[in-house]
Amino acid sequence: MALEGDVYRYYIDSYCCGEEEEWLGCMRFKAKEKLNFCPDFVLPDSVMTIDQIIDRFDMDNN
Repeated sequence: MALEGDVYRYYIDSYCCGEEEEWLGCMRFKAKEKLNFCPDFVLPDSVMTIDQIIDRFDMDNN
């Protein structure tokens, strides 16, 4: 899944280039901290928990 154009710019501006509070709330950042990687399907504003991310990753790769 690749984000393009305005959607891509929104995520970069809101999460990657924002204040510390914004990138600390980024689910991609949280997944990387907990799992040492972040699956492509996780967006910064994902409502999935870390356990749900692991389950989905396992389902997609088995």
